[in-house]
Amino acid sequence: MLLIILSLLSGCGGKKPGAAAPGKPKVEAPVPVDTASITTQPVARTVDFVGSLSAQDDVAVASNVEAPVARVLVDMGDRVAKGQVLVKLDDEEYRIKLDLAKAAFYEAVSKLGVEDEKDLVIDKVSYVRKAKAELDDKERGYNRMKELESKGYVSKSQLDEAQSAYDVSKATYASQIEAGRSLYATVKTKRAQMELAQKQMRDTEVRAPMSGFVSGRSVDAGDYVKAGGEVIKLVDVDPLRFRGEVPEVNAAEVRSGQEVTVRLSASPGKEYKGRITRISPSSNPKSRAFMVEALIPNSKGELKPGYFAEASVLSGVDPSALTAPSTALVMYAGVTKVFVVVGNKAFEKVVTTGARVGDSRVIKGDVKAGDTVVVTGSSKLYDGRTVEARKK
Repeated sequence: MLLIILSLLSGCGGKKPGAAAPGKPKVEAPVPVDTASITTQPVARTVDFVGSLSAQDDVAVASNVEAPVARVLVDMGDRVAKGQVLVKLDDEEYRIKLDLAKAAFYEAVSKLGVEDEKDLVIDKVSYVRKAKAELDDKERGYNRMKELESKGYVSKSQLDEAQSAYDVSKATYASQIEAGRSLYATVKTKRAQMELAQKQMRDTEVRAPMSGFVSGRSVDAGDYVKAGGEVIKLVDVDPLRFRGEVPEVNAAEVRSGQEVTVRLSASPGKEYKGRITRISPSSNPKSRAFMVEALIPNSKGELKPGYFAEASVLSGVDPSALTAPSTALVMYAGVTKVFVVVGNKAFEKVVTTGARVGDSRVIKGDVKAGDTVVVTGSSKLYDGRTVEARKK
């Protein structure tokens, strides 16, 4: 029995089957991965920023006269053309005022003896012509009396009477000239009053000052509108204004006249082109960015004021940018890295990313063209891990 027990004890202290030899490290199996090469290719360099769309013109159309509203001819969402009638006011009072102003004007014109005061020549007014004829007659009589008096045929008193008559005629003629000028001024005043009445009559039709869309209405038929009172709101949405801030590090790359591409989350997959029209000469002291404004054509009305948008401006082309497949990028805790395969091991390389190029991204870091990077299987890797590239 003792021999059996000793034999069992000596067996328990022996080498376990399959155990690693003392002093030898455990061997990990290689991680199977797929790989691709870092390449170089021409890549457009862009300045990207965000902003929002707004109407180029947003107008509150007001009435120039006060009157009751007869008809409202448009409503919210309607497209209107410049000059189109939006609201018609009751014009009875203004029609009467216009008739009175016309009557007063034509009465004054008739006293001048012409059909249109613009053709007036003061010397051709009837009473001026009469005074001029009398003046000419008295002048001839005076000159004749002077000649006769010099020859002794008439007395000095007769000459004096002729001169007095001549002087009276001159004064009468001058007076009639002044009367004609005064009446002409009156006619001009009457014309201005008539034209004002005509304008007020036209103003009973409130017209669109621009083409655009109706964004709101403030009156209904029967409402009484005062002069200056808002009746309709219009917005011009073609083109739209895009405004966004460009970081100061990119300010030198953005210039007026450059093409800008706008993308909207409301219209995924679509791009809209426009041109930069204005750049602020000073930066925002809080964001250290410059305000940039662009006009975006919107003839189809697909874009709406208030939309948030992403914009990019082509600032140049990098002829040999390093690019790696997007699947090669590993992001963790705000750090982006790739695993570069050297021999049969994968090593971490921290990189920064740039523009997307199809399924690849522009990268910068301690990498070079031709390096082999892991594109699948990265989740099981760490720096120096053994890998086995799958055969393609």
